[in-house]
Amino acid sequence: MNSEPILHELSSPDPEVRRRAAEVFLTEPISEEELRILTSLLSDEDKGVRDAVGVVLSFNDNKNISGMVLPLISSSDISIRNLAGDILLKRGAEIIPDVLEYLGKCNEDDQKFLVDILGLIGDSTPEQRIIGILKETRNENVMLACVEALGNLRCESSLQGLIEVYKQNELYGPTVVEALGKIGSPAACRFIMDNYSSASELTQFSILESLGELGNEETYYFLLNEFHKSEIPATWAIVLSLMKLKGKYQLDLPYDEHTKNRILSTLIDGEQSYRVAASSLIVEFKDEDVLRACLSIYGSNWEIDANILPYLCQNGDATLRLILENLEIRQENLRSLLELLKNFLIEWNSTSIGKLRETEVVNLCDVLLNHLSNPDEEARKLVMELLFMIRPEMALVFFDKMADDSVIWNKLRLIELIEQYAPSELQKYLEVFEKDPNEMIRERVQWALKSGNSNSEVSK
Repeated sequence: MNSEPILHELSSPDPEVRRRAAEVFLTEPISEEELRILTSLLSDEDKGVRDAVGVVLSFNDNKNISGMVLPLISSSDISIRNLAGDILLKRGAEIIPDVLEYLGKCNEDDQKFLVDILGLIGDSTPEQRIIGILKETRNENVMLACVEALGNLRCESSLQGLIEVYKQNELYGPTVVEALGKIGSPAACRFIMDNYSSASELTQFSILESLGELGNEETYYFLLNEFHKSEIPATWAIVLSLMKLKGKYQLDLPYDEHTKNRILSTLIDGEQSYRVAASSLIVEFKDEDVLRACLSIYGSNWEIDANILPYLCQNGDATLRLILENLEIRQENLRSLLELLKNFLIEWNSTSIGKLRETEVVNLCDVLLNHLSNPDEEARKLVMELLFMIRPEMALVFFDKMADDSVIWNKLRLIELIEQYAPSELQKYLEVFEKDPNEMIRERVQWALKSGNSNSEVSK
């Protein structure tokens, strides 16, 4: 490729020209001069140019890129520093030789920055160098970066060094324990268990979380014992670790009110990762209050939904009655409950609706009718579908209210429902749409009526 025009464009006063010129190197090799100019453009005043160059330098095959980009991590401009770090991280293990060389001549801030990157890359090559820095440094930030990196690298040979750091300062405890948890050796487990009772509250929290990664069956029962006397947030950490160890060793949970209530509390009030863990454990308890709690948070998180959905379906009759109870109140997760009810009837437990008493079916329809004016358009559509699925004759009584929906897509869905559930009365119900202001609605009605008439003639 002739580089003269490209070099000229990379220096253009027009940022759009500079950006397009940089993007050429997504697929083209980069010469030494071009690399020098591209690297300088990482500090371009235009964000689009900087982003384009960042992508090019992250993925182009030129092996000299990391050596050119590395000095930029010393920039006083935090945006340039972070962009350089992002490029190095994306280039992965190939940057390690250049980084190890640069570590010997940079300041402590840059050391911390590069050690973080090495830990995130995950290649074991720099382990011994990081252990060496950990032994030599007196800088707290560099020390903690080394601890985190060695944990991310799961470096078992660093165990003694990490233990020494733990003993140096109580403030390092949580970070060291987290790293030991990732390393996961039996020796690491013994060390943190031996130091649990004398640790600070913050370090104890980290220990309780880490035991889920490096614990064993004995640890599981230790956690259960702590569970009964723990307070938030330690309770949350124990729930997370119990979930991990239970799955790993196929262990049983105690079936008692205290355990159930603590898991329920985490499911409702915990932070996200702890709620997900609690949702995996709570399905062990076959109680109505557990079903009710599961329905109250259904739809809030896809991982939680995946854990509790089989449980809701296994308890079909009770679940259906509790959905009805929840729909009577304007729940925040109304749409999710309506979707659950629809799928419940179609796919998972269609026999349950037949087990409802007539008064319960009527009550369900009445509750659904109350939501036909819900401000959520998707909820209104689901209500229409459910009414036709459960009691088509009652749905048709309220056809006019459904037809007044202001959303085109809901009207189109209503037309489809009439075709499906009242094919012999198309003209009666669809004539209201023949003068609809929306052309799409009018055309859909004409097509439905024409198709309906054709089918009638065929049937004759």
